[in-house]
Amino acid sequence: MPSPTSSGDQAYAAVREAIMTGVLPRGGKVTERGLAESLKISPTPVREALRRLEQDRLVKREGPRSVRVAQFDDAESLQITMIEDALRALAARLAAVNA
Repeated sequence: MPSPTSSGDQAYAAVREAIMTGVLPRGGKVTERGLAESLKISPTPVREALRRLEQDRLVKREGPRSVRVAQFDDAESLQITMIEDALRALAARLAAVNA
């Protein structure tokens, strides 16, 4: 997977990692402003990241500026990780072929 370049990509990667590792607990409420402060970036890229995470079904929007981390069980978390690993391997293979 290529390294994130835009602030939105970096925010997405950081928040997604925090969700997947449990730093942001399942069912926990987060705010755009709070995430922006913790990531030391403006709220705009965080808003973009949260929209992407909502599409990924990792967060659910509760209000205009707050979301709740989706509640998924350990089996779902394992499936997400396995799919992500398979996609990374495929991306690496394709990059090697096209290099």
